Amino acid sequence: MASPPTVDSDIILPVKTFQGHRSWATSVAFSPNDEWVVRDSLLRIWILKDRSQIGGPLQGHSGSVRKMAVSKDGRYIEGGGEDNKVIAWDAST
Repeated sequence: MASPPTVDSDIILPVKTFQGHRSWATSVAFSPNDEWVVRDSLLRIWILKDRSQIGGPLQGHSGSVRKMAVSKDGRYIEGGGEDNKVIAWDAST
């Protein structure tokens, strides 16, 4: 894992870019083992190593998802949406 940037660092360049969304990101969450990342809005999950998507978007919210979280053990993905719901999905399935 790279060292965090410091005040004396040069310009920080992107390491990975993920495509596939039609709107801007407001929240992302990384798995505890840093193997995958999930993004808000349509709840898409990517494998960090090769930037591939896992399945389709997670379902359940009737509006956009604005906040994301992953449980400490990586088993659950939680999303809070504009529909005033917080939904948890089992990430192991």
